[in-house]
Amino acid sequence: MSAGQSLDRGRAALLALAVAVALAAGRAAAQTPTTLLGISIPDRVAGLSHLAPTDFEKDSPGMGYGIRFPSSDWTIDVYIYDLRMKSIPDDPNSAAVQSALSEAKDEIAEIAKRGDYQNVGLKDTLNIADAAGHARFVCAEYNYFHKRRGVDLDSYLCLAGVRGEFFQIRMDTAKNTAAANDARGFVKAWIGAWMPVLWPSH
Repeated sequence: MSAGQSLDRGRAALLALAVAVALAAGRAAAQTPTTLLGISIPDRVAGLSHLAPTDFEKDSPGMGYGIRFPSSDWTIDVYIYDLRMKSIPDDPNSAAVQSALSEAKDEIAEIAKRGDYQNVGLKDTLNIADAAGHARFVCAEYNYFHKRRGVDLDSYLCLAGVRGEFFQIRMDTAKNTAAANDARGFVKAWIGAWMPVLWPSH
């Protein structure tokens, strides 16, 4: 596939996602969401449905639940947990959220030490805001080689505090230099679809 074809494919995926986001609000009322630790998970988010949740809480209190949204081009997982903390503010720049982000980044470093991830590089750290301009998620953008899968990945670790819980999104896709900006755009758009779900307007 040529660089131009890859770029066109990335833009087409972004366009499809934008349409799905626009339609999501109209479909929300018809959905029967799954509720995990008080947070509602819609049947579909921007066109992607999810698998049954994985319960980490019963064996490891504080570790919460994980839920996967299958996609042909992305590996997308959502985690909801509290690390047994009693106070988790919504501010992504709060000490609690930043500490949880550091812990999640340390987990990536530990996986790299085991050799499962190779050539791990932290490319950027950014905040993602809602439509009103309020910072909601803090994201760390990585690139690394996944040894078991045999693929070079662009990987996004995004974290928010939501109603007293940590809400983490992990998104991985095969690295494509020609479509690098489109990959970040996809991440921002998909996370943007969560904003009215997690922080509904009143």
